[in-house]
Amino acid sequence: MTTDLRTFLQAADPAEELAGYSPTTAQALVDRIVGDSAAYRAHRPRPRARAGLTAGLAVAALVVGVVTVSDRFGPRGASDAARAVLVQAAAQAADPPARADQWWRITSTGVDRDGVARVQTTYVAVDDSRPSVIVEETYAAGLTGDRTSRSVSGMNLAPNQLPGTWQAPNAAFLASLPRDVPSLTERLRTDTAGHGQSPDGEVVVYITDVLRSGLVPADLRAALYAVLQTVPGIDIGRPQAVAGRRTGVVVAYHETLGAMAPFTQELLIDPTTGELLASREVPRDGQAPWGGLMERAVVDEIPAEVRSELVVLHCWVIASDGVGCRAPRG
Repeated sequence: MTTDLRTFLQAADPAEELAGYSPTTAQALVDRIVGDSAAYRAHRPRPRARAGLTAGLAVAALVVGVVTVSDRFGPRGASDAARAVLVQAAAQAADPPARADQWWRITSTGVDRDGVARVQTTYVAVDDSRPSVIVEETYAAGLTGDRTSRSVSGMNLAPNQLPGTWQAPNAAFLASLPRDVPSLTERLRTDTAGHGQSPDGEVVVYITDVLRSGLVPADLRAALYAVLQTVPGIDIGRPQAVAGRRTGVVVAYHETLGAMAPFTQELLIDPTTGELLASREVPRDGQAPWGGLMERAVVDEIPAEVRSELVVLHCWVIASDGVGCRAPRG
């Protein structure tokens, strides 16, 4: 078993062949989404106020840094349209209040081209000190069909006992990443050196990997979006309705270097929340479904029926970035 227990499942893409949008149209789209979302949130109960203003001030400072980095890197970085989306996403990034004794519930939902729906729900302790639990379910005919399988598993180790990586982060790993853009960029360049088709492409891949964990705090999400602004080849894609009122904008990186076939790495971002909704890697001469639609919430406990079905795997750390596991005997 790999350390990445939050693998995203695949979802069909109903808009694969749509053309991209001009910078003017893209900005109008962002404005419309933000306006629609504001009207929608006005009719919802307000969340509890966050304790203190420190986090909000930190994100605001990072947003200023985003604009500064955009100006500094100029035409070498992302297109103007992509910057507009990334700046908006950084400005809106926020986290729900959470206590140490609570759990993050991260749900990934996808439907493959055969109509089979797959849902993965991961419970991760907010304080990182309790083992995570993963529920995997499949449904024969979309989410409205009968459930055909269900499994509940977890490790005997808590996230803070595991080596954190870009692909399987824990709280300590995320806390170790710089929030200032030059230092974060340098860390990404160092960790990706010698990997992937090109240095720029692998930076985008690593950013996508860590974002789709669902665990990246708002200040770090804002800094990662600022790094994306400095990457040549980042451009706006197309709007993509995901589920109901949840609509995102595609930010795409077009890989053309290296000996392997070119591809496009796409991130579906909600600029009103700064959340990554889905991602995919698309071959230049082919098609690919989106990864599962991701949603995150804070819950007080893992449901009793989930705990009753839990199979605990015996796991051990085998290297600085590896874990081995075996199923329980009997």
